Amino acid sequence: MPGRTGLHDDVKCSRTRDPARFRGSMHLLDLGPVQISRVTCSSVHTRRTDELIRRSDPEVVLVTMPLSGRCVVTQSRGEAFADPQGLLVHPTWRPFSLKAYANEAGIVDGVLAMVPRSLLPRPRGVHYDRPMALTDADGTNTVLRDFLTSALGEIGVLRRPKAARLSHAVADLVAAAMIHNRGHDAPQADASQGRQRRPWPGRSPGRRVNP
Repeated sequence: MPGRTGLHDDVKCSRTRDPARFRGSMHLLDLGPVQISRVTCSSVHTRRTDELIRRSDPEVVLVTMPLSGRCVVTQSRGEAFADPQGLLVHPTWRPFSLKAYANEAGIVDGVLAMVPRSLLPRPRGVHYDRPMALTDADGTNTVLRDFLTSALGEIGVLRRPKAARLSHAVADLVAAAMIHNRGHDAPQADASQGRQRRPWPGRSPGRRVNP
């Protein structure tokens, strides 16, 4: 199934033998390079295979934020999961299996964000090629969750200049959350990797702040 970004996935219904019983809806916020969606559906299993990657590879990082139910991603011999207090981050340029399990009411509710690899800062020691479950040890997870949720309120009213700013803000927050989750300090992005060197969110230029 091709997505808005040209991403092809194999999507199957889970825990039902009758696909006609599957229910789902999606509301999309188009920020240009970044896409944020509110998704409600039955339990679902999404796969991205080598064949699908060869067919279309936009190289995006997928951020999954469960609001109800839970999600499990298996990729690169690793596995990560998230409940409604967590976040999952993983690349789409490597094969993966993502399973979303419904809550007691039979519903999966969550927010998805697709962030281009080229937009993400690349500080030393941080890689986007494996799945990661983000915890909330220092509140960075909460900042990202709140930002994604509030951004969805812009559906239908957002104008292009603000959309560009929000795209960069999402990318910076995703990278910052991953860095803090790994216990690294947050150095500035390397301009040689295609991003302009600028301070990280919440940091004054030239000042070192330990996580």
